[in-house]
Amino acid sequence: MIVTYIIILWLVFGVTTAGSLYFAQYHDHQILGVILSKVYSQHEEVKKILVHFAKTCWIVLLLSAACSLLLFVEPIRSHADFIMILMMMANLFSNWLVIGQYQMRLQHIKEQPRRRLIPCIIRSAAGYPNKFYI
Repeated sequence: MIVTYIIILWLVFGVTTAGSLYFAQYHDHQILGVILSKVYSQHEEVKKILVHFAKTCWIVLLLSAACSLLLFVEPIRSHADFIMILMMMANLFSNWLVIGQYQMRLQHIKEQPRRRLIPCIIRSAAGYPNKFYI
């Protein structure tokens, strides 16, 4: 019975990791839910972030799979159902945190070039020019 639980856990962990890695591919003009043009998606910094994201997803998968082996420990075995649900929730929560962290990094990269490339000058109410970046 415990082996069945572990197989189910590994399937759930694998599916969440596959979903996260699929979410990191460029489709519908988005990477990790951040809208990017094709030019930005080919940027070197974006590629580095995606490589780190993939590594982090694999680490989460391996840690989750290793933690699922705790079900073989005798004191935990008696509460395997409850522990299994907690492990699934912990895996989903950690994947959610990883995606959120890397979304913020992509958003920061997306906004940086715009600030450098598009300066605008707007006159204040007193008539003085104010320079800011869109």
